[in-house]
Amino acid sequence: MATTIRTPQHERRARTRSALLAAAARVFADRGYHGATLEDVVVEAGVSKGALYHYFPSKQKLFLALLEERLGAGMDDAEALIAERAPEQDQVGLAAEGFLRRAGHPRWLPLLLEFLAYGSRDEQAGAGVVEHFMRPARERVAAMLRRVAPEGLDGAALSVEELSVGIAALGNGLAIERAFDPESVPGDLVGRLLGVLIAGLQAQSAATATAAPSNSSPQSG
Repeated sequence: MATTIRTPQHERRARTRSALLAAAARVFADRGYHGATLEDVVVEAGVSKGALYHYFPSKQKLFLALLEERLGAGMDDAEALIAERAPEQDQVGLAAEGFLRRAGHPRWLPLLLEFLAYGSRDEQAGAGVVEHFMRPARERVAAMLRRVAPEGLDGAALSVEELSVGIAALGNGLAIERAFDPESVPGDLVGRLLGVLIAGLQAQSAATATAAPSNSSPQSG
């Protein structure tokens, strides 16, 4: 595999881009998506308009880049929990809780909901939500499941891809529930819900495997 060589120029660009996203995160959190302007970000970041537009030609592209960065950080948190703490049977639940904590951050979630509502009315923004948030989230969850999924899911009623959709939707929904009614979503709830779901899939898979020989045996005439 080819190795990417990071020159000082590449590193400088990466730092500039990261600084712009950090400034944008503060501005969007304070003013909301619709209330914020690129001029606000320019002032907050202390750069020229040309520098900002070089990396992000529109407010929507800037926000989507921030959305993708936040998603990546949340999934990184989830994978770090797996690597550091989780016994095999608890890995998926702990990973989901790690993501849930970041997704439900009180300064981030209202902003995300604002943009999701906007995306439901604007075709281009909606396509951006799918490309930069929903699809990458499902892909990261599916990749994680392939690495750490409990045994006994072969032949389950849901594919890994379908299960990843359900887990992502569960995490998003619980983040909203927790934001409005924190006591209703204790820290271990997502793990217990996933445990029930996975146990059900394992039982269904086992029942299917047990029934398969009898269904395929020849009938006496």
